[in-house]
Amino acid sequence: MPAIVTPLDNQDNPDWAAKIHFTLAPVYYQNYILGELTAAQLQRYIEREI
Repeated sequence: MPAIVTPLDNQDNPDWAAKIHFTLAPVYYQNYILGELTAAQLQRYIEREI
C-alpha cells in the first residue's frame, strides 16, 4: 500500500522547480547513462580481447 503524503496548508508554490536536476542541470542524467554505456562496452571488449 503506497504511503499518502498530505501537503502543508501554507504551501502553494510548485515544488518540482525546487529540484536542480529538473530546472538547471538535466544533462546529469544523460551523463550517467553515457557512463554506464561506456563501462559496458569497455567490459565487453576486455572480456573478448584480453
